[in-house]
Amino acid sequence: RNSPTDLDWSPFAAETIYNQGYKKVALLSENTDYSLGVRNIFQSTFERLGGEISASEVYDQGSKDYRTQISKIKDSNPDAIFLNPQEDVSGGLAAKQIKELGISSPIFSSFVWSSPQVIEVAGNAAEGIPFFDVPGLTTGKGLLLLSRYKERYGDPGHEYLVGARYDSVYMIAASLKKCGENTDCIKDYLYGLKAYDGTLGVYGFNENGDITRVQFIIKQIVNGESRVIG
Repeated sequence: RNSPTDLDWSPFAAETIYNQGYKKVALLSENTDYSLGVRNIFQSTFERLGGEISASEVYDQGSKDYRTQISKIKDSNPDAIFLNPQEDVSGGLAAKQIKELGISSPIFSSFVWSSPQVIEVAGNAAEGIPFFDVPGLTTGKGLLLLSRYKERYGDPGHEYLVGARYDSVYMIAASLKKCGENTDCIKDYLYGLKAYDGTLGVYGFNENGDITRVQFIIKQIVNGESRVIG
């Protein structure tokens, strides 16, 4: 897995929001394994820091009306809202309905806001939303891949995922070249990568097969586009 999991970035989100002075936060999460995993880790981290979760509401995947859940969040009077979707359309709709119900608390969210579609769905409600993401392709190898990708396909939906999938193909190819069809050898090779120099930069894998040395950044929607702010 050379993309971060919910376990990786959820604590960063909770710590950032808490350190910015928001001590009472409400959660609105999509009912998927991924988003609920994010919710659980965010909540435990935020409470450990001394913060309060004023409400934790969940909406079903595929639903389009979250006003009941948002009304409960409004009644809890949070300092901020952590919007935790998995699908970009639901994230945009939720942000729009939060603003329509007159909630002025700032909204924080996740990497789904890198998608132009979520910004389009949210409309004016997207403006100013900070969200947590991974860096784009910034190394020499990454910039070369990005340039070649754009020539052939146009702008990618998410630069990091393009680089991650590109790197994974070359990792697997190298393991097959070294190991043939010996699956134990392939596993040991991949787990043994500690300083792989790929399009994402130099990184490796821990004992669980998860990426190490991953960094996170904060972006914000400004004039309908995402910009790095931290």
